[in-house]
Amino acid sequence: MKSACLAELESLPTLFQDAGGAHLELEARNLFQKECCILESHFDVATCRFSDCDEARILPTTALQAGILSQTVISSGLLYNHVFMFKLSSSVDHTRLRQACESIVTSFDIFRTTFH
Repeated sequence: MKSACLAELESLPTLFQDAGGAHLELEARNLFQKECCILESHFDVATCRFSDCDEARILPTTALQAGILSQTVISSGLLYNHVFMFKLSSSVDHTRLRQACESIVTSFDIFRTTFH
């Protein structure tokens, strides 16, 4: 027997298949675009780029992200702030390590994701 939660999740796709579903989906897209425009009007997106071919976008947080951020602030940074410390061998070339990290950040936009 499926849990009520799983059954409810399975029924979600059918909500958008009814006659009003297309209207709701369009309304949600329009609202999202409006929120993006408002956010982008407060930031200079061009300053977020590493190169001319880099695409930078300002997007609203999801409900989950907003919750995590609010809990982090309320807890003075004790929740959802995971720090991993480790010692490097004295033989590690710090310059090459920094260059490798910068290369990763430049190559993969997910590593440039920030919350403001």
